[in-house]
Amino acid sequence: MKRMKPVKFVKEPGYTYDLFMPFLLHFNRSYVIKNLTNTQEDVEHWDRIALEFGSFSEELMPFFRIRDDHRMYMSKCCFENYQAHFLTDYSLDTVQKALRDHDAVIAEMIRFFFTDLTEEQVEECRHSLVSLGRVVRSSKYSDDLKSSLYSFFLEPDPVIERLSAELSEKEQILAQLYKRRQKEIDQIKETLKAEELLDTLETFRGKTSDGSAFDEIYVTTCIVHKSLIRTNLYDHRILLSLGTRYEQTLKELQHYHDAPPLDVFGNAIAEPNRLQILDLMLRKGEITIRDIEQELKLTGTNAYYHLTLMSNAKIICSRSRGRTVYYSINPSTFRAAADMLGKYMNLTKKVANFETQAT
Repeated sequence: MKRMKPVKFVKEPGYTYDLFMPFLLHFNRSYVIKNLTNTQEDVEHWDRIALEFGSFSEELMPFFRIRDDHRMYMSKCCFENYQAHFLTDYSLDTVQKALRDHDAVIAEMIRFFFTDLTEEQVEECRHSLVSLGRVVRSSKYSDDLKSSLYSFFLEPDPVIERLSAELSEKEQILAQLYKRRQKEIDQIKETLKAEELLDTLETFRGKTSDGSAFDEIYVTTCIVHKSLIRTNLYDHRILLSLGTRYEQTLKELQHYHDAPPLDVFGNAIAEPNRLQILDLMLRKGEITIRDIEQELKLTGTNAYYHLTLMSNAKIICSRSRGRTVYYSINPSTFRAAADMLGKYMNLTKKVANFETQAT
């Protein structure tokens, strides 16, 4: 029998990642609702988080506003840049220490929002409000973000100090929330099969992997970003960041992974006989080739041709009982197709994807 490696549960970096999420929600609510929710329950969860953490200083917008490429200053400069420390000494103290270097924060803020600038231009902007103002003014950012950037660069020190203080204030709220939700974290510790989860995640990338290849498996949990699934690789070690709702996210990922491309789906249903077969399945639940022959007056060969094409497109399922094969609609494919088509009506709710970072 395969011997499962022990899983080491660690507080960080999940805890600090969770700390950033209420800020992100406040400054990017529409983004969160569109990209991090799939059900009304998810929306209600974020409403509760907003109520729990209260108000935020609007002057902190540059630190938490999401760019068009889905990046945020705090996640990039105070989280992703410290991946090498996730298994050692990363914590809120790490973030606070970085924020004490105001000159570095200002330079990183310029680099983050104005990615086309050379290092020479970044230095010029650091020492010239006229040059920096010109860059902000010519950018394509929204007027409210431009105004917030102007204010920050005009007097950065009090804004950075306000951010540091507010992180500490909200961390106290987060600590209490973690105490109340400890049972959810304990449930993950009791039920998680880490190696099986890693194998499943690899199949979503079209790869074959053995979760046992890692010498050490670390898991950090999140209760605010409860749909999170994220992996960080460190040679023969791996860190899994899991939200308390990760199992539902896994089902949604499987749902999307199993769905055919839209062109394949469209071709499978774009034929009158196949639509009639689907309607017959809808009425009867399960059907056989004989049902199709009798009710739709198709030959057995013709019926088999259509069923094979529909099976290959994953829009129908089949099961055998003796020599008889029963066919039925595969609802997951239609749900995935509906979600994919929803983007053309601006209704798409993106599934919380998992990310892999190598360090």
